[in-house]
Amino acid sequence: MRDLESELHQYEQSKAPSPAESRSSISTYFKRVSWSKETDPEREPLYKSQQTLKDDEIEQVKLNLNEASDAIHGTIGKLLKRGDDLGDIQNKSEELGNVGGMFKKSIILYAVGVWVLKQIFPVKAPPPPPP
Repeated sequence: MRDLESELHQYEQSKAPSPAESRSSISTYFKRVSWSKETDPEREPLYKSQQTLKDDEIEQVKLNLNEASDAIHGTIGKLLKRGDDLGDIQNKSEELGNVGGMFKKSIILYAVGVWVLKQIFPVKAPPPPPP
């Protein structure tokens, strides 16, 4: 039991520092790392090359964004055109449905008319040819 208590005490001692301690250590680190042209002129080329890399990365991201934007605009244009095409197809389908309905009505009227005419004027079969 005593062993566990001592291990727990050691664990608590080895835990991460408190936020206040970590802030002070971070600020100390940045003071040590920070530099200026006056204090360390040898680092200036390194800084410039890092800045150039950052500028190149920014330009690359801008190019990628422009390409993506162009692709999206093209896709949206195709979708709008497809929507217009679908609207045209739907209108033509409605027209064909209407024409089909009118055709069906006219065929029914024609059939009724033919039936009426047959009732009024029965058609006699021609006589069979002589043998």
